[in-house]
Amino acid sequence: GYNLMTKVSRTYNNIFDSKRINGAASIGAPDPYIYRYNGSYYLTCTRPRGLVLMKSFDLIKWEDVNEDGIVGLDDKLYSAYAPEIAYINGNFYACTSPSGNGHYLYKSDDINGPFERISENIHELIDGSFFVDSDLSPYFLRATETGIVIKHFTNNQIEGTKDYFDNYHFEERYENGNIVFDY
Repeated sequence: GYNLMTKVSRTYNNIFDSKRINGAASIGAPDPYIYRYNGSYYLTCTRPRGLVLMKSFDLIKWEDVNEDGIVGLDDKLYSAYAPEIAYINGNFYACTSPSGNGHYLYKSDDINGPFERISENIHELIDGSFFVDSDLSPYFLRATETGIVIKHFTNNQIEGTKDYFDNYHFEERYENGNIVFDY
């Protein structure tokens, strides 16, 4: 019979083998971000030039979404650090921090691009990320020297204003080895 007390452990080791993986993934994927959309997985990562996007159906085999994987390219997309993509209010938005010198926002009506820049440098240091609350309000998260900051986009809009954020939602920081949240 089957013993319910028997522990079953299964693991999977997805060893990176550049000979098996084609396209941009063959040179590695630093700062990876994976977004699931319409039954597929999309991966973007740090690149020395452009906003790059790869696609997979199984998280093992990856292919560029177009000939070279570049879905956004402008004079600000040099060393595009830790890009991320989100679907917000009917469009796809990307954020990236070129060489860690603040963030730029990009927009496309198709996940496969092209992504066009919609902002000047919004600063906000490095490692930006989007968050959409249950009421569909968009927020921007980012790392600081002391923790994490979450800011709300003005009027729930990512574009169309020079005042990108109306307030800090909260800030996490460290004091004397303890995490402190400011609301």
